[in-house]
Amino acid sequence: VMGALVAIVSITPLFLVVLFPIGGLYAFIQQIYRKTGRELKRIEAVTKSPLYQQFSETLNGLTTIRAYQAENRFIKLNDGALFLSIHSPLFSFR
Repeated sequence: VMGALVAIVSITPLFLVVLFPIGGLYAFIQQIYRKTGRELKRIEAVTKSPLYQQFSETLNGLTTIRAYQAENRFIKLNDGALFLSIHSPLFSFR
């Protein structure tokens, strides 16, 4: 990439006038994206953790859940955790 830019600038020196503003804009957008991307990954991890925990606990206690006929309660808990997990990226854009 740098070699191509050097070749373009050596052939068309006026390209430097365009290169610096575009480079600055690119760096600015990249900073915003990095902060936003990091925050979205954090939100996703926080919302998926209860889902994985709920699923693991349900699998470990499946015989007990069936013995007490509490399947519907655990289905509702799983649905709530799944809803938050699916919609977490959407909540961050409010």
